[in-house]
Amino acid sequence: MNTRIAAAAAWALTFALALGSVSLAAEEKKVSPEDAMKDLAAYKFGQSRSSLTVIEDAVRDSQKSPEQRQALAGKLAAMLGQKDVGRDAKDFICRQLSLIGGEAQVPALAAMLGDKDLSNLGRYALERMPCEAASQALRDALGKTEGVVKVGVINTLGERRDMKAAPEIIKLLGDKDPQIATAAAAAMGKIACPGCCKALGEAKASLKADDALQIPVTNALMQCAEALAAADKKADAAGIYAKLYAATEPRRVRIAALQGLVNTKPGAEVAPLVVEALKGEDAQLQACAARHVAALGSDDIKKIGQQLASFPPSVQVMLLAAMGSTGDQGVLPVVREAAQSKDEQVQVAALTALGQVGCPKCVPMLAQAAAGAGPAAQAAQTALAVLKGNEIDPAIVAATKDADAKVKVQLIKALAARRAATATPALLQLTGDADKAVQMESVQALALVADEKAMPEMVNVMLAAKDAALREALEKALASAAQRGKDGASRSQAIIARLKDASPEVKASLITVLSRVGDEPSLQQIQQALKDSNADVQMAAVRGLSNNWPDPNGLPTLLDLAKTAKEVPHKVLALRGYVRLVGLSQDKPEQKVKLLESALEAAQRAEDKTLVLGAVGQQKCKPALAVLTKHLDSPDTANAAAAGILSLARDKRFKGQAAKEFAAAKKKIQETVKDKRILDQAAKGL
Repeated sequence: MNTRIAAAAAWALTFALALGSVSLAAEEKKVSPEDAMKDLAAYKFGQSRSSLTVIEDAVRDSQKSPEQRQALAGKLAAMLGQKDVGRDAKDFICRQLSLIGGEAQVPALAAMLGDKDLSNLGRYALERMPCEAASQALRDALGKTEGVVKVGVINTLGERRDMKAAPEIIKLLGDKDPQIATAAAAAMGKIACPGCCKALGEAKASLKADDALQIPVTNALMQCAEALAAADKKADAAGIYAKLYAATEPRRVRIAALQGLVNTKPGAEVAPLVVEALKGEDAQLQACAARHVAALGSDDIKKIGQQLASFPPSVQVMLLAAMGSTGDQGVLPVVREAAQSKDEQVQVAALTALGQVGCPKCVPMLAQAAAGAGPAAQAAQTALAVLKGNEIDPAIVAATKDADAKVKVQLIKALAARRAATATPALLQLTGDADKAVQMESVQALALVADEKAMPEMVNVMLAAKDAALREALEKALASAAQRGKDGASRSQAIIARLKDASPEVKASLITVLSRVGDEPSLQQIQQALKDSNADVQMAAVRGLSNNWPDPNGLPTLLDLAKTAKEVPHKVLALRGYVRLVGLSQDKPEQKVKLLESALEAAQRAEDKTLVLGAVGQQKCKPALAVLTKHLDSPDTANAAAAGILSLARDKRFKGQAAKEFAAAKKKIQETVKDKRILDQAAKGL
């Protein structure tokens, strides 16, 4: 009696230690370790898992102590033989034993293998246990089970790659039960030992095409070959792949086998197989072979390329794509010849490949093709843009010298696409070309590649430009070059130095560019242009300052213009520009409100005041609310002011900080605003 009590106490102590780190969780759930085990015995799926969680945590924490792990595993395994423990509980126990079970627990699990209802539970745990005893228990079960239970045992041995089980499993490949034979084949493919490979090969040779085992055996042989290749036994793997590549095999098998042959055989031995597949009539096998061309050696690829014209156009297209992907210029002669093909798809594929393997000598041919029409022209344009090498840009520039206008345009487009900054001098020279399309394309390319160093010459081009569209393009190009430049002084000076020589049209364009430069000298020139005798120059200055000026330094000039300008359009634009720059400033909301109050004083039209009040409504501060509330008194601005107040009220935090002010504003809105929609919004939002 005392011995039993002592043993029970010892077990309780051991189990408590295993659950030590989760005692808090057990306390929270009011489940003790002892109660958790009792609950487990009666557990059914769908019930509370609180007790299971306690045990799972114990399993996790037992990994730190072999003694705790063995004690817990032993207790769980003992429950497997108890009749009052249900299947759902045993399912849970086996899952835990798969994590902590060892040789001592194998007998309890092995006892389940012959039970149709419990076999898969035992196998689940044994499959994951690394000890030899688990493998032996499964091997022993092979001769004691039948039907689906035996199938499961075979599957588990296959998953364990148990070579000791191979002799018995090989015998089962000839079993009368097709499920057992199929399972045996699958397991043999996973074990992939020499005996399995040989037996599968022999079985494959004896099977008819429509035999039920044909597919399982074929798949198993493929697995064997993959395992051999992974083990660096490439010759053995290639032998299997070669048999599976036989013409009598289904397409899917041949495609997989060809892939295996490419991976395991020397390129010189694979190349003939690839060529044979390419010359066949199976389109999918042809596509597979074409993809493998890139994996061959350079000499083999050249040999296949020399036969390019002998293949159907569809195959030529695939081969050209594969050759292009190699980046190997050794295939260049073949690709260049294909680029002259009369078949459009072949031509497009070749031109695309030239973009990957081409050299400077390819530039003229690509430019000629790019000047054409259709898919071939598009492919050539793309190829020119992606050609690799430091010598490509100079080659494109050189090609412009003797090219006709259409070809020049394509060469210039390529320089732009390549962002070839070194081509800037050549592009500047091409702006003087006799062809207008070449002029325009050169200017558009300069917009993408030129910086401030090119601006003096670009200004010279603008001064000489007579076409309005070209001047507009030059204006954009100059602005882009200015923004791309790093030396602010040189950017503005390049333009300012030539203003005196410019016609009114050109001067207007140069003033627009200065508005994007945004430095002090530029502002001074714009201020002078506001007083210019030419109306177009004046308007360019107004628009540039209003729409383009980049910082608040333009605010005083814009405000003065809004107050004093004689032309209404000038006033309107200046006021809008002023509000825009206030929005760009880094000032605090209170400071911005003061600036906007000045704009309100300058605003004469109701729509201008509405614009300014809208900006005030974006400044979350009490002065903004005061300004808006003040303008509720005027019928012209009441609705705009109310809208601004509602905008401020959307910020709940600010609304709470200015609760009294918002209450007063709400009352005033109700007194002055007639718009029902605004009144409804005020009733809900204020």
